[in-house]
Amino acid sequence: MIHDRLTMIKLPRGRLRDGAALLVILTVWLLFFWRLFTPVAADRVQFAPGDFTQQFLAFRQFGYSELQQGRWPLWLPCVDSGYPYVADPQSASFYPPALLNFGVQALSGAQQFSLQALQLEAMLHVLLSALLAYGFMRGEVRSRTAALIGALVFAFGGYLTGYPILQLAVLETATWLPLALWAARRLARRGDARSMAWLAAALALSVLAGHPQTYTFIFYLTAIYFGYRAWRERLTWRKASVGFVGGFGLAVLLSAVQLIPSFEFARLSTRGDLPYVVAGTGFPLSDIVQVIVPNAISHFNPLYVGILPLALVVFAIGVSAIRRKGSDKAARDVSFWLAVAVLGVLISFGNNFALFDGIYWFAPGYRVFHSQERHALVVGWALAVLAAYGADLLLHSLSRRVRHWLSREVYGLMGLLLASIALLVLIVYLSTLGADRTWADRVTLTSIGLAASIGWLAARLRWATRSIWLELALIAIVGLDLVTINRAVNWVQPYDPFLVQPPLEAIRADAPADSIFRLHSEQRLPGHAACAAGFNEVGGVTPIRVAQYDDFLKQVPREIRWQLLNVRYVVTWRSTLDDHTGRPVDATLLAQQGEGKDATYTYRLSEEHPRAWVVHEVVVQPDRDAIFTALAAPGFDPWRVAYTRSPVDVALNRAPEPITITDVTPNRLDSVIDLETPGLLVLSEVNYPGWTATVNGVAAPLIETDGVLRGVALPAGQSRVEMSYQPLSLSVGGVLAGLGLVFWLACLIWPTLRRTSL
Repeated sequence: MIHDRLTMIKLPRGRLRDGAALLVILTVWLLFFWRLFTPVAADRVQFAPGDFTQQFLAFRQFGYSELQQGRWPLWLPCVDSGYPYVADPQSASFYPPALLNFGVQALSGAQQFSLQALQLEAMLHVLLSALLAYGFMRGEVRSRTAALIGALVFAFGGYLTGYPILQLAVLETATWLPLALWAARRLARRGDARSMAWLAAALALSVLAGHPQTYTFIFYLTAIYFGYRAWRERLTWRKASVGFVGGFGLAVLLSAVQLIPSFEFARLSTRGDLPYVVAGTGFPLSDIVQVIVPNAISHFNPLYVGILPLALVVFAIGVSAIRRKGSDKAARDVSFWLAVAVLGVLISFGNNFALFDGIYWFAPGYRVFHSQERHALVVGWALAVLAAYGADLLLHSLSRRVRHWLSREVYGLMGLLLASIALLVLIVYLSTLGADRTWADRVTLTSIGLAASIGWLAARLRWATRSIWLELALIAIVGLDLVTINRAVNWVQPYDPFLVQPPLEAIRADAPADSIFRLHSEQRLPGHAACAAGFNEVGGVTPIRVAQYDDFLKQVPREIRWQLLNVRYVVTWRSTLDDHTGRPVDATLLAQQGEGKDATYTYRLSEEHPRAWVVHEVVVQPDRDAIFTALAAPGFDPWRVAYTRSPVDVALNRAPEPITITDVTPNRLDSVIDLETPGLLVLSEVNYPGWTATVNGVAAPLIETDGVLRGVALPAGQSRVEMSYQPLSLSVGGVLAGLGLVFWLACLIWPTLRRTSL
């Protein structure tokens, strides 16, 4: 009876401590981000402009606009002369939190998806990262305070709060790492269908969030961790393989609606196998300094996890080394996560360290990604887990040998503090002689962190028993350190993400109403500013583009590109508009902004370049590069002749053959043409799998024309041509995802049904 009552007392206390930990996480989150949503205008800041606004905000605004008009966003017409939006993983077309954000915006009556909504989504993912990390840590360490420390280090450390916030897909994909590892541990322990479902959900969410490189890291780390836990739990390899392959396969099914279109896009894009030099970019070796001195090498601090957490990591490693690993499970766990951290650091150096060479050749996925410094995610996570282990050891009773190790660490930190103070004095002295004083602030922050760490560790040596004040001090030091160093790296004063661009306003004033055209900007418009303003452009800042289109832009002269891509306006740095040979191009100057090398000129081309035309002379050329060479040949006339890779039945005539475009939406283009003789209709639209055509209601094959455009063979007489984007890859992926959802629900429900039947 007494035991039962004690148990009843302990349960609420444990839940209360969990609630307190979650409250601390929320407090640190508010302290970190409050200036982004404060109602006080003078205090408010925003995320820095760049990919966050020019790529992700522009994409979300397009997606929201399409949904408002009752269309699922599939094809983006305003970038790269037409872009497979749904196939780009960074569009996050099927990512549940993104769709939820759309729904909230719609319910609020928003006419346009706002920067504030996207910022809030990013901030909430940081909070979710902390909560999920806390859930994982609770199963790794005994102390809730230690689990809280690990969660704070992961979520508010230098990596996750650095550039991944601006590269939203990186942040949102990384958020699901703790859940994937938690599910892998649960699957290794229980081996049940429900655990497999949780693993599949975490991996699928990371895929749908939209950053293939990051979810590849998550897949690798989760597989390695599951293998380790399966070994710990003494699972047979057969049972372990069935469980993990089942969870992995179910994740593939759940995310197939995004995976299959994205794989198709990757196969046709500029992201095939990357050369070793490109794939091997990573941290310079000197970046390791930022583990202790933030901002020493770069604006961001991806390897910085805080001074005291780093001391906790060192303590955990030292204690695990002096214990018997064979009889101490925690020591084995520390060794595992230390190996993960070291391997992650070495790979993050890319080809600056020879280890990457073997990974480049033998690890699937590493030949299609660059920027190996993104392994800082793995490093930051492993250090967070190690910090949690270090805190857990320090918040419990210490043996004589452990106390001896702690005292040695304190003395070592004191030596480091003296060295940092001496360096600070030297920097200040040199600054009086005219040297840069920037490093003084950085070394000062490091010195403060060292002093606080020494003070806390020394206090732990003094108090033989666990103290609530020690726990509170630990949380305060770690939280304040991370918030101080990392919170302002992405802040700027409020701004309009899409300022009015004078060149675009000049074009808007000049262009006839309802006219169909594209513009060409030679690096004179920010990001997707033209897209946000409602104009179609031949370029953009998307990191991935269709390979044949990219080759076309690189190999075909600009004046031919203007003709074939329906360009009417050019925004350029050129004071005189000319072709690739230097001959003047007939054009009207509409506006000039700035002077000298900073000037921007806006021209209207005098020659009309239609969106669609008919040719009656076809040259068959199977090789696409040869086609691009022919397009650059002197005397090429795109209105008279077209290059195709297979024969087309046409007949010459000189009669005028007008084309009427009757309907244009992102996913559809309809036209009516009256021909005297059979001809080839050429549309200034990028050819891409998924586009289909009908002629007078009968399916007609699309013909790749001039190496990059779409063409349709037409008979003599009047033809109604309807062209729509209906990608088979999306349909197949949708069916597989539906099947996956059925299996996933069955895995969740089956254990309950089985217990009920028993």
